[in-house]
Amino acid sequence: MPKAFPPPSGPGGQRVPPAQRPQQGRNSGLRSAPGGLCSGMLAAVEEHPHRAALAIMLSFALVRLWIAASGQIDLAQDEAQYWDWSRRLQLSYYSKGPLIAWIIAAWTAVFGNSELGVRFGALLGNLGVQGLLYFWLAALLRRPRLGLITLCLANTTPLFIVSGVLMTTDNPLLLCWTGGLVCLTALTERPRVFWPFLGLAAAMGFGILAKYTMLAFGGVALLYAWRLHRRRMLPPGQGRNLLLALGLGTALGCAPILAWNLQNDFVSFRHVAGLAGLSSQSAAAVTWKYFPEYLASQAGLLLPWWLAFMLWQGWKLIVACMDFPGGLQNAAAKPPRTRGTSPAGGWILHAGGTHAPALPEREPVHPPDASAAGYRLHLLLCLGFWPLWLFFLLWSFHTRIYPNWSAMSYAAGMVIAALGVERVWLATRRKYEERAGNAFGKSTPRAAGSSSPAAGGTVAQGPANGAKALRVCAALSLAVCLGIHGQHILTSLIPLPDAINPTVRLKGWSELGKKLDEVRRSMPNPEAVFFFSNSYDVTAALAFYVPGNPVAYCADFGRRASQYDLWPDPNGDAPAFGAFPARDGGLTDRNSALFAQQAAANRAEGDDPLWFARHNAPFGLGLPGGPDAIFVTRKPMGRPPAQLFAMFRDASAPPVTFQSVHQGQRGREFGYVPLYGFTGEWPKPRWNKY
Repeated sequence: MPKAFPPPSGPGGQRVPPAQRPQQGRNSGLRSAPGGLCSGMLAAVEEHPHRAALAIMLSFALVRLWIAASGQIDLAQDEAQYWDWSRRLQLSYYSKGPLIAWIIAAWTAVFGNSELGVRFGALLGNLGVQGLLYFWLAALLRRPRLGLITLCLANTTPLFIVSGVLMTTDNPLLLCWTGGLVCLTALTERPRVFWPFLGLAAAMGFGILAKYTMLAFGGVALLYAWRLHRRRMLPPGQGRNLLLALGLGTALGCAPILAWNLQNDFVSFRHVAGLAGLSSQSAAAVTWKYFPEYLASQAGLLLPWWLAFMLWQGWKLIVACMDFPGGLQNAAAKPPRTRGTSPAGGWILHAGGTHAPALPEREPVHPPDASAAGYRLHLLLCLGFWPLWLFFLLWSFHTRIYPNWSAMSYAAGMVIAALGVERVWLATRRKYEERAGNAFGKSTPRAAGSSSPAAGGTVAQGPANGAKALRVCAALSLAVCLGIHGQHILTSLIPLPDAINPTVRLKGWSELGKKLDEVRRSMPNPEAVFFFSNSYDVTAALAFYVPGNPVAYCADFGRRASQYDLWPDPNGDAPAFGAFPARDGGLTDRNSALFAQQAAANRAEGDDPLWFARHNAPFGLGLPGGPDAIFVTRKPMGRPPAQLFAMFRDASAPPVTFQSVHQGQRGREFGYVPLYGFTGEWPKPRWNKY
């Protein structure tokens, strides 16, 4: 058997002599055992698991690189917004930390302002997540088979596929969260090495800079360390190291975010409170409105069958942790055990855990074998998945929970699902080995109660129809994986209605940018035209896809606040509590009081009160009537918003509906209207919705 896999154990956990071990040759029962595509592939590559893992990761990475480089889908609106952030590098932003903007700025400096430049960080981040998962399971825990199953499962779920293409904050968050799990394991498995301390601090710090939910990892780590300490399984001094790493990482991650929020009226905190349903405008305390939607979204992100495996095996892990010697159930029924001085040299019980002076120091309550490492893994998986997943599930009874909010819990969740798949696969494998008579001696069944590599009981307890179920799940997952990665080819062969085609909303933005550039050039003063919308996502897409990457603006017509409310408007006016000038694009940090003072002076002299705005604002070129503009919406406009008639001297042009086409396929429908003669009136942010 290859060195990467631990030697098999027989009944009672003893090592099996080589002559009695299952044969791994070409005609062995292992290779003939059914169990679906994943089972056959894993059996074929068992001799070289690391090569197989590398092949899986690189193959999917190359496919996703092709998707990003070929422009099959335009930027998602959040991606465009993060790219716009990267043009104005700051310590933090309205809704997220600064890491996403820093990553995009780094790669667009290499590949330019293109889809590949924006998404290259996502490709590397997803590759890093897979590499960390396999390193965690194969190198640290010596479970390469489990690592391979985890990679196969992860690469068939929409969550991991999409996070490997789209550059969202969940990508660096998953990378940091997975890195934290790896370092947390190394702190307890290899207490004499120093890299887990630095790695945990870095994962915590960068994770907070990516998304605030990384703070929950500190709670997971502390619960994990506390439980190990209670069981005397935490190496000496590692509790202190853990606290130092978490504290250092939290301080470094929170410092720039707090500094930025101090200058911006803590808008990030208001935004998070509003989304979490903690603001004064929140809905009823308990509602059933959002729960079905959230649960269905999780099944869609993970695929229903892998989610079922996750929940099934996750419950078995809880039971296994409770039934482990010294677990919760046993701790309530049995006093702690210490090594006594009886002639038999066995374990003796001391009520209350007190010791006689002559007895040695109390030892760990677990036997010193591989079961301790298994317990640590199962405990970490339970804490890394269940608390967060259940929290968001229960919180959906109060407010709307976005599908991706629980994404970080699936770093551990995918390993749990892989344990369930491994459990079913090993049950099927054992059945065929017994038929072949080569399990542990000729036709010798495994003793009842013997443990399997998978958690939660014996292999014999696997479902009777597990092989068939696993084949069906593998086939469905492969179909979903091919369908998502080949969506551009699939939709060209089988046109789907817009209502059931999720890629339509990501197609047509580039064509819209070209169309708006044509409209701009047809206007009287094309160099004095600016673009704006009343939603942040359209504003960001305009900035990216209109040729020349102009600065676009977002007017508040009664929407939720956004990062664009913190930046100067077309007049150059800054928000009331400060603004940060753009790195490029001509934005200037103007004071609204200065504009009002100069306008009043111009009126007293009989001059045009808009002279100052036209000569000092980004588009003020001294042209009669001020600059022109184009207002854009993500859907066709029935009639223009009433505010436009006060903002422009001429807003009488009829709205235009533009049906986009992306690489020969139908894209989104947009609405736009040309406007003439900006009056300087711009709606002030209301700051009543965060």
